[in-house]
Amino acid sequence: MKFFMSNILLIIAFAMSKLQLGVAAEINTDYYTRFRSLTVDEGLPDNHITVIKQDDRGFIWIGTRNGLVRYDGISFQNYLHGDDSCSISDNYITDIAFTSDQQLWVATRNGLNKYHRDKQCFEKIPFIANTGQGISHPYVRAIMPDKDDVLWVET
Repeated sequence: MKFFMSNILLIIAFAMSKLQLGVAAEINTDYYTRFRSLTVDEGLPDNHITVIKQDDRGFIWIGTRNGLVRYDGISFQNYLHGDDSCSISDNYITDIAFTSDQQLWVATRNGLNKYHRDKQCFEKIPFIANTGQGISHPYVRAIMPDKDDVLWVET
């Protein structure tokens, strides 16, 4: 009985290895799937990605620990915090969301931002504690619009 069970296990192991080799061979011959790594060497402000979303125009928006990036498949447009009133409120991006009208919202460790495409400018949503207006805390962890485009904010 012991000999019989070991032969059965050997046959199963052999069959599984052939199956895995077949899957690996299938993946290796897929000429349509290509992956390329994008790093700081290609233009990202940081290699630590916190969030990735795509807009209706095909741009890929990438949040990092050191800034927001718009990627068009060829080049990067970096959006960083600065002294400019149109800059984003912080470089550490925690979340990105789009409402149904494709309004871009960006959450950071220091506030919520609404992006105005026509001006290429970020509007900082005010932090007003205990007043019922604005956001309750500057550290915004997550954002999500509901079906009525009400933006839910987790602080």
